[in-house]
Amino acid sequence: MSFKLEIASCAIIIGLTTGLAGYAKSTSQASPNLPSLVEKLQKQCRDDINKHCKDITPGDGRIAACLDSKEDQLSSECNTAWTNTKTQVANRVEKAEISFRKNCSKDVQKFCSNVPSGRGRLLDCLDAHKVSLSSSCNQFFSVLEKKLSELVG
Repeated sequence: MSFKLEIASCAIIIGLTTGLAGYAKSTSQASPNLPSLVEKLQKQCRDDINKHCKDITPGDGRIAACLDSKEDQLSSECNTAWTNTKTQVANRVEKAEISFRKNCSKDVQKFCSNVPSGRGRLLDCLDAHKVSLSSSCNQFFSVLEKKLSELVG
């Protein structure tokens, strides 16, 4: 579970911090507040990214990691925007995890009780039992896959 959610949150953060063309448009269906968050962070952190992370190759969360490592050196405007972005991403991930537990916990107990969580192992296990999953867990997976495809393409 957490592996695919980490991918989604990294995609959000990478998109927010690298200025990907069309990112705001592609995510507007996923969340109506994300495009304004993208624009605000890009505007408020552009100078900080250019100053502190100019030698960082974008991708795989490297710009986000750079901003985290330089948090004490960021302008107050960028620091506020960056903190707000991380909070909103964390809230979205938490909601997804709660939904996962609500909709798939019985399936996890039934099919994957011996599988350790983390690194996508539970999702892989459930995926291997996809034809036998409860309707609520299957529905969760459908929604998750749709949202992930909207976020990461």
